[in-house]
Amino acid sequence: MRLSEAATQLREHNAAALGSLSALEKEANNSAVLSEQLAGLYEELDFTDKLYSLARQATRLDPSYSPGFVRLGRVEQYLGYYTPAEQHLKEAVRLAPNSSDAHFALALLYKYLNKQPEAQKSLQEARRADPTEWRFCMIQNEILLAQKKYAEAFQVLEEAARLAPGKGGITLHQAVTLDEQAADEIQKGKPKEAEAHRKQALTLAEKAITILPDFGPAWYHLGKLRLALGDQKGARDAWEKALKLAPTYLSVGYQLGQLYQRLGDPQRARELLKADSAPKAKVEIYQQMNLGVAATPDNLELRRKLARYCVEHKLIHRAIFEWEQVLERKPGDPEAKRQVVALKARRLKDMTQ
Repeated sequence: MRLSEAATQLREHNAAALGSLSALEKEANNSAVLSEQLAGLYEELDFTDKLYSLARQATRLDPSYSPGFVRLGRVEQYLGYYTPAEQHLKEAVRLAPNSSDAHFALALLYKYLNKQPEAQKSLQEARRADPTEWRFCMIQNEILLAQKKYAEAFQVLEEAARLAPGKGGITLHQAVTLDEQAADEIQKGKPKEAEAHRKQALTLAEKAITILPDFGPAWYHLGKLRLALGDQKGARDAWEKALKLAPTYLSVGYQLGQLYQRLGDPQRARELLKADSAPKAKVEIYQQMNLGVAATPDNLELRRKLARYCVEHKLIHRAIFEWEQVLERKPGDPEAKRQVVALKARRLKDMTQ
Protein backbone atom coordinates (compact mmCIF):
# COMPACT_ATOMS: atom_id res chain seq x y z
CA MET A 1 0.00 0.00 0.00
CA ARG A 2 1.45 3.35 -1.07
CA LEU A 3 1.40 6.25 1.37
CA SER A 4 -0.53 8.45 -1.06
CA GLU A 5 -3.30 5.85 -1.33
CA ALA A 6 -3.59 5.58 2.45
CA ALA A 7 -3.73 9.36 2.71
CA THR A 8 -6.56 9.50 0.17
CA GLN A 9 -8.49 6.83 2.06
CA LEU A 10 -8.02 8.71 5.32
CA ARG A 11 -9.24 12.02 3.90
CA GLU A 12 -12.29 10.25 2.50
CA HIS A 13 -13.01 8.65 5.93
CA ASN A 14 -12.66 5.24 4.30
CA ALA A 15 -12.49 2.48 6.94
CA ALA A 16 -9.83 0.72 4.83
CA ALA A 17 -7.44 3.52 5.81
CA LEU A 18 -7.03 2.01 9.27
CA GLY A 19 -5.58 -1.23 7.93
CA SER A 20 -3.47 0.62 5.39
CA LEU A 21 -1.94 2.90 8.01
CA SER A 22 -1.32 0.01 10.37
CA ALA A 23 0.60 -1.83 7.64
CA LEU A 24 2.60 1.29 6.80
CA GLU A 25 3.49 1.87 10.45
CA LYS A 26 4.86 -1.68 10.69
CA GLU A 27 6.88 -1.16 7.52
CA ALA A 28 8.13 2.17 8.87
CA ASN A 29 9.74 0.35 11.82
CA ASN A 30 12.60 -0.48 9.44
CA SER A 31 12.70 2.69 7.32
CA ALA A 32 13.71 6.20 8.35
CA VAL A 33 12.39 7.61 5.07
CA LEU A 34 8.95 6.04 5.45
CA SER A 35 8.84 7.01 9.13
CA GLU A 36 9.45 10.65 8.21
CA GLN A 37 6.97 10.59 5.33
CA LEU A 38 4.29 8.96 7.45
CA ALA A 39 4.97 11.55 10.16
CA GLY A 40 4.28 14.18 7.49
CA LEU A 41 0.84 12.72 6.88
CA TYR A 42 0.10 12.69 10.59
CA GLU A 43 1.35 16.28 10.89
CA GLU A 44 -1.21 17.28 8.27
CA LEU A 45 -3.90 15.59 10.39
CA ASP A 46 -2.53 17.02 13.68
CA PHE A 47 -1.98 13.54 15.17
CA THR A 48 0.57 14.81 17.69
CA ASP A 49 1.27 11.44 19.29
CA LYS A 50 2.01 9.57 16.08
CA LEU A 51 3.89 12.48 14.55
CA TYR A 52 6.26 12.74 17.50
CA SER A 53 6.94 9.01 17.80
CA LEU A 54 7.53 8.55 14.05
CA ALA A 55 9.83 11.59 13.85
CA ARG A 56 11.91 10.25 16.73
CA GLN A 57 11.93 6.83 15.08
CA ALA A 58 13.23 8.32 11.82
CA THR A 59 16.21 9.92 13.58
CA ARG A 60 16.92 6.73 15.51
CA LEU A 61 16.82 4.50 12.42
CA ASP A 62 19.11 6.77 10.42
CA PRO A 63 21.02 9.44 12.38
CA SER A 64 22.36 10.81 9.09
CA TYR A 65 18.91 11.51 7.56
CA SER A 66 18.35 15.28 7.70
CA PRO A 67 14.57 15.31 6.94
CA GLY A 68 13.98 13.20 10.04
CA PHE A 69 15.61 15.87 12.22
CA VAL A 70 13.64 18.60 10.44
CA ARG A 71 10.40 16.80 11.20
CA LEU A 72 11.37 16.18 14.82
CA GLY A 73 12.48 19.77 15.36
CA ARG A 74 9.23 21.10 13.97
CA VAL A 75 7.03 19.00 16.22
CA GLU A 76 9.20 19.86 19.22
CA GLN A 77 8.70 23.54 18.45
CA TYR A 78 4.93 22.95 18.30
CA LEU A 79 5.09 21.24 21.70
CA GLY A 80 7.14 24.06 23.21
CA TYR A 81 10.34 21.98 23.55
CA TYR A 82 12.48 24.79 22.16
CA THR A 83 15.94 23.68 23.29
CA PRO A 84 15.78 20.19 21.72
CA ALA A 85 14.02 21.69 18.70
CA GLU A 86 16.98 24.02 18.09
CA GLN A 87 19.46 21.18 18.64
CA HIS A 88 17.71 18.88 16.17
CA LEU A 89 17.21 21.56 13.51
CA LYS A 90 20.88 22.53 13.77
CA GLU A 91 21.73 18.87 13.29
CA ALA A 92 19.49 18.80 10.20
CA VAL A 93 21.45 21.75 8.80
CA ARG A 94 24.78 20.12 9.63
CA LEU A 95 23.75 16.93 7.86
CA ALA A 96 22.42 18.74 4.79
CA PRO A 97 23.97 22.23 4.54
CA ASN A 98 22.39 22.77 1.12
CA SER A 99 18.87 21.84 2.24
CA SER A 100 16.48 24.79 2.03
CA ASP A 101 13.96 22.88 4.17
CA ALA A 102 16.43 22.53 7.06
CA HIS A 103 17.50 26.17 6.98
CA PHE A 104 13.90 27.34 6.64
CA ALA A 105 12.69 25.29 9.60
CA LEU A 106 15.50 26.71 11.73
CA ALA A 107 14.63 30.22 10.56
CA LEU A 108 10.99 29.75 11.59
CA LEU A 109 12.05 28.57 15.04
CA TYR A 110 14.32 31.59 15.54
CA LYS A 111 11.59 33.90 14.29
CA TYR A 112 9.12 32.40 16.76
CA LEU A 113 11.66 32.85 19.58
CA ASN A 114 12.17 36.47 18.47
CA LYS A 115 15.83 35.84 17.64
CA GLN A 116 15.69 38.05 14.57
CA PRO A 117 19.40 38.11 13.56
CA GLU A 118 19.61 34.31 13.74
CA ALA A 119 16.32 34.00 11.83
CA GLN A 120 17.58 36.36 9.13
CA LYS A 121 20.82 34.41 8.74
CA SER A 122 19.04 31.04 8.45
CA LEU A 123 16.54 32.48 6.00
CA GLN A 124 19.32 33.84 3.82
CA GLU A 125 20.81 30.35 3.72
CA ALA A 126 17.42 28.90 2.76
CA ARG A 127 17.09 31.42 -0.07
CA ARG A 128 20.64 30.69 -1.20
CA ALA A 129 19.77 26.98 -1.36
CA ASP A 130 16.53 27.64 -3.27
CA PRO A 131 16.28 31.15 -4.77
CA THR A 132 12.99 30.29 -6.55
CA GLU A 133 10.89 29.69 -3.39
CA TRP A 134 8.64 32.74 -2.96
CA ARG A 135 7.44 31.74 0.53
CA PHE A 136 10.91 32.42 1.90
CA CYS A 137 10.42 36.05 0.84
CA MET A 138 7.19 36.21 2.88
CA ILE A 139 8.96 35.22 6.08
CA GLN A 140 11.85 37.58 5.34
CA ASN A 141 9.26 40.34 4.98
CA GLU A 142 7.95 39.61 8.49
CA ILE A 143 11.46 39.63 9.95
CA LEU A 144 12.25 42.97 8.30
CA LEU A 145 8.95 44.43 9.53
CA ALA A 146 9.86 43.48 13.10
CA GLN A 147 13.03 45.53 12.60
CA LYS A 148 10.99 48.42 11.07
CA LYS A 149 12.89 48.17 7.80
CA TYR A 150 9.84 49.03 5.70
CA ALA A 151 11.48 49.76 2.35
CA GLU A 152 13.41 46.48 2.43
CA ALA A 153 10.31 44.62 3.61
CA PHE A 154 8.28 45.91 0.66
CA GLN A 155 11.13 45.25 -1.77
CA VAL A 156 11.34 41.59 -0.79
CA LEU A 157 7.61 41.25 -1.48
CA GLU A 158 8.11 42.66 -4.95
CA GLU A 159 10.66 39.90 -5.47
CA ALA A 160 8.11 37.35 -4.23
CA ALA A 161 5.58 38.73 -6.72
CA ARG A 162 8.08 38.22 -9.56
CA LEU A 163 8.61 34.62 -8.45
CA ALA A 164 4.87 33.88 -8.02
CA PRO A 165 2.70 36.30 -10.03
CA GLY A 166 -0.94 36.61 -9.02
CA LYS A 167 -0.63 35.32 -5.44
CA GLY A 168 -3.19 37.10 -3.30
CA GLY A 169 -1.20 36.44 -0.14
CA ILE A 170 1.69 38.51 -1.48
CA THR A 171 -0.62 41.40 -2.31
CA LEU A 172 -2.11 41.24 1.18
CA HIS A 173 1.36 41.27 2.76
CA GLN A 174 2.16 44.38 0.71
CA ALA A 175 -0.92 46.09 2.15
CA VAL A 176 0.02 45.06 5.70
CA THR A 177 3.58 46.33 5.21
CA LEU A 178 2.38 49.77 4.13
CA ASP A 179 -0.14 49.87 6.99
CA GLU A 180 2.56 49.10 9.56
CA GLN A 181 4.77 51.78 8.03
CA ALA A 182 1.85 54.21 8.32
CA ALA A 183 1.34 53.35 12.00
CA ASP A 184 5.02 54.08 12.62
CA GLU A 185 4.74 57.36 10.75
CA ILE A 186 1.79 58.41 12.92
CA GLN A 187 3.93 57.86 16.01
CA LYS A 188 6.68 59.97 14.44
CA GLY A 189 4.27 62.83 13.73
CA LYS A 190 4.01 62.32 9.96
CA PRO A 191 0.23 62.12 9.34
CA LYS A 192 0.34 63.07 5.63
CA GLU A 193 2.84 60.33 4.79
CA ALA A 194 0.79 57.86 6.86
CA GLU A 195 -2.43 58.71 5.02
CA ALA A 196 -0.75 58.32 1.65
CA HIS A 197 0.62 54.91 2.55
CA ARG A 198 -2.74 53.76 3.95
CA LYS A 199 -4.57 54.77 0.78
CA GLN A 200 -2.02 52.79 -1.22
CA ALA A 201 -2.46 49.88 1.19
CA LEU A 202 -6.26 50.06 0.85
CA THR A 203 -5.99 49.63 -2.91
CA LEU A 204 -3.78 46.59 -2.41
CA ALA A 205 -6.12 45.09 0.21
CA GLU A 206 -9.09 45.48 -2.13
CA LYS A 207 -7.08 43.74 -4.85
CA ALA A 208 -6.21 40.91 -2.44
CA ILE A 209 -9.93 40.44 -1.69
CA THR A 210 -10.68 39.90 -5.38
CA ILE A 211 -8.08 37.11 -5.44
CA LEU A 212 -8.92 35.66 -1.99
CA PRO A 213 -12.62 36.40 -1.40
CA ASP A 214 -12.98 33.72 1.29
CA PHE A 215 -9.79 34.51 3.21
CA GLY A 216 -10.75 36.00 6.57
CA PRO A 217 -7.45 37.80 7.32
CA ALA A 218 -7.77 39.74 4.05
CA TRP A 219 -11.16 41.07 5.17
CA TYR A 220 -9.74 41.90 8.60
CA HIS A 221 -6.94 44.03 7.17
CA LEU A 222 -9.33 45.68 4.72
CA GLY A 223 -11.52 46.67 7.68
CA LYS A 224 -8.53 47.89 9.67
CA LEU A 225 -7.47 50.16 6.81
CA ARG A 226 -10.99 51.47 6.25
CA LEU A 227 -11.25 52.34 9.93
CA ALA A 228 -7.89 54.11 9.91
CA LEU A 229 -9.09 56.19 6.94
CA GLY A 230 -12.36 57.15 8.68
CA ASP A 231 -14.80 54.69 7.06
CA GLN A 232 -16.40 53.13 10.16
CA LYS A 233 -19.33 51.47 8.37
CA GLY A 234 -17.03 50.04 5.72
CA ALA A 235 -14.79 48.70 8.48
CA ARG A 236 -17.81 47.16 10.21
CA ASP A 237 -18.90 45.34 7.05
CA ALA A 238 -15.39 44.01 6.37
CA TRP A 239 -14.92 42.85 9.98
CA GLU A 240 -18.30 41.09 9.99
CA LYS A 241 -17.06 39.13 6.98
CA ALA A 242 -13.72 38.44 8.70
CA LEU A 243 -15.52 37.26 11.84
CA LYS A 244 -17.52 34.76 9.80
CA LEU A 245 -14.50 33.41 7.91
CA ALA A 246 -11.79 33.57 10.62
CA PRO A 247 -13.44 34.19 14.01
CA THR A 248 -10.23 33.92 16.07
CA TYR A 249 -7.97 36.04 13.86
CA LEU A 250 -6.33 38.90 15.80
CA SER A 251 -9.31 39.25 18.19
CA VAL A 252 -11.52 40.52 15.36
CA GLY A 253 -14.65 39.90 17.45
CA TYR A 254 -13.38 42.12 20.26
CA GLN A 255 -12.39 44.91 17.87
CA LEU A 256 -15.71 44.68 16.07
CA GLY A 257 -17.51 44.88 19.43
CA GLN A 258 -15.65 48.08 20.25
CA LEU A 259 -16.54 49.49 16.84
CA TYR A 260 -20.24 48.75 17.38
CA GLN A 261 -20.03 50.71 20.65
CA ARG A 262 -18.77 53.71 18.71
CA LEU A 263 -21.49 53.21 16.10
CA GLY A 264 -24.18 53.29 18.80
CA ASP A 265 -25.21 49.62 18.86
CA PRO A 266 -24.53 48.52 22.47
CA GLN A 267 -26.48 45.26 22.18
CA ARG A 268 -24.38 43.92 19.29
CA ALA A 269 -21.27 45.21 21.06
CA ARG A 270 -22.10 43.24 24.23
CA GLU A 271 -22.78 40.07 22.21
CA LEU A 272 -19.41 40.26 20.49
CA LEU A 273 -17.38 41.20 23.55
CA LYS A 274 -18.95 38.38 25.59
CA ALA A 275 -18.41 35.83 22.79
CA ASP A 276 -14.77 36.90 22.45
CA SER A 277 -13.84 36.43 26.11
CA ALA A 278 -14.53 32.67 26.52
CA PRO A 279 -12.27 31.26 23.77
CA LYS A 280 -9.53 33.74 24.70
CA ALA A 281 -9.55 32.49 28.30
CA LYS A 282 -9.44 28.89 27.04
CA VAL A 283 -6.39 29.60 24.88
CA GLU A 284 -4.58 31.32 27.74
CA ILE A 285 -5.17 28.38 30.09
CA TYR A 286 -3.94 25.91 27.48
CA GLN A 287 -0.84 27.98 26.74
CA GLN A 288 0.06 28.26 30.42
CA MET A 289 -0.31 24.51 30.92
CA ASN A 290 1.74 23.83 27.81
CA LEU A 291 4.53 26.14 28.98
CA GLY A 292 4.60 24.41 32.36
CA VAL A 293 4.92 20.95 30.82
CA ALA A 294 7.59 22.13 28.37
CA ALA A 295 9.62 23.62 31.21
CA THR A 296 9.35 20.50 33.43
CA PRO A 297 8.66 17.56 31.09
CA ASP A 298 9.05 14.95 33.86
CA ASN A 299 6.42 16.53 36.10
CA LEU A 300 3.70 13.90 35.78
CA GLU A 301 1.09 15.87 37.68
CA LEU A 302 1.34 18.76 35.24
CA ARG A 303 1.09 16.35 32.31
CA ARG A 304 -2.01 14.77 33.86
CA LYS A 305 -3.64 18.17 34.24
CA LEU A 306 -2.86 19.07 30.62
CA ALA A 307 -4.09 15.69 29.37
CA ARG A 308 -7.36 16.01 31.31
CA TYR A 309 -7.84 19.55 30.03
CA CYS A 310 -7.30 18.33 26.45
CA VAL A 311 -9.88 15.56 26.93
CA GLU A 312 -12.38 18.03 28.37
CA HIS A 313 -11.95 20.38 25.41
CA LYS A 314 -11.85 17.61 22.78
CA LEU A 315 -8.17 18.04 21.88
CA ILE A 316 -7.96 14.29 21.43
CA HIS A 317 -4.61 13.96 19.62
CA ARG A 318 -2.79 16.10 22.15
CA ALA A 319 -4.51 14.25 25.02
CA ILE A 320 -3.27 10.89 23.69
CA PHE A 321 0.24 12.30 23.38
CA GLU A 322 0.28 13.57 26.97
CA TRP A 323 -1.06 10.30 28.42
CA GLU A 324 1.53 8.37 26.41
CA GLN A 325 4.23 10.65 27.81
CA VAL A 326 2.98 9.76 31.30
CA LEU A 327 3.26 6.06 30.42
CA GLU A 328 6.76 6.55 29.00
CA ARG A 329 7.84 7.91 32.37
CA LYS A 330 5.64 5.68 34.52
CA PRO A 331 4.85 2.41 32.70
CA GLY A 332 1.72 0.73 33.90
CA ASP A 333 0.08 3.90 35.23
CA PRO A 334 -3.59 2.79 35.45
CA GLU A 335 -5.24 6.11 34.57
CA ALA A 336 -2.91 6.73 31.64
CA LYS A 337 -3.39 3.20 30.26
CA ARG A 338 -7.16 3.50 30.53
CA GLN A 339 -7.24 6.91 28.88
CA VAL A 340 -4.96 5.93 25.98
CA VAL A 341 -7.10 2.91 25.14
CA ALA A 342 -10.35 4.88 25.36
CA LEU A 343 -9.10 7.87 23.41
CA LYS A 344 -7.56 5.82 20.62
CA ALA A 345 -10.83 3.91 20.24
CA ARG A 346 -12.67 7.22 20.07
CA ARG A 347 -10.26 8.52 17.43
CA LEU A 348 -10.61 5.39 15.30
CA LYS A 349 -14.37 5.82 15.36
CA ASP A 350 -14.09 9.49 14.39
CA MET A 351 -11.69 8.68 11.54
CA THR A 352 -14.22 6.50 9.74
CA GLN A 353 -17.41 8.47 10.30
